[in-house]
Amino acid sequence: ADSLKAIGADKVWGELGITGAGIVLAGNDTGVAWEHPARQSRYRGTFSLGVAHDYNWHDSIHQGSSSCGVDSPAPCDDGGHGTHTMGTMLGDDGGSNRIGVAPGAKWIGCRNMRSGEGTVATYLECFEFFLAPYPFGGDPRKDGKPELAPHIVNNSWGCPREEGCQGNEFLGNAWIGGYLGSEDDAQPHTPSSSELRLESFDSAWFSRAQAIAFFE
Repeated sequence: ADSLKAIGADKVWGELGITGAGIVLAGNDTGVAWEHPARQSRYRGTFSLGVAHDYNWHDSIHQGSSSCGVDSPAPCDDGGHGTHTMGTMLGDDGGSNRIGVAPGAKWIGCRNMRSGEGTVATYLECFEFFLAPYPFGGDPRKDGKPELAPHIVNNSWGCPREEGCQGNEFLGNAWIGGYLGSEDDAQPHTPSSSELRLESFDSAWFSRAQAIAFFE
């Protein structure tokens, strides 16, 4: 893809031999359509003899209705955005459709929104899962396994005041910045002072003309 060449991902793969192998990425988003061919083989729960969702997937939505229902035991995406961001991270169907920056990495996921809307509680529940993943129906205090925590967590969402956020809920020691959205996503994004910390990094988007782009 042109975008991968623009950021030099192809050179990192070819010249340095780095594809993300050995790294586990986590998607904290609307969920993931895990059976998509560009994502299924990279799911940490996929094995040659079957699939295991325990410790690899969590649904923080426990009430309401959507195409995923509630407490989904398997990865599901009722908004589409999480599937998109996971593809950006590591999408690769094993053929010509290599769309991810780190196609050699594995992924796990957590649905933190119902049809695109979350709460402080659902966001925090996903963060808790990523710190020490636990099985479906398990007790995070007793069954969590920190050794299965991902190396990197992607957060590409905002928590506006109508969802209960005041602006700095997620700026603790474990979860810092990244792009967590803004009040007006239709404007070019500039990292805030809270995002400019060593524990995290921010990303932006650009057009085919390599100019700062708008996100709509």
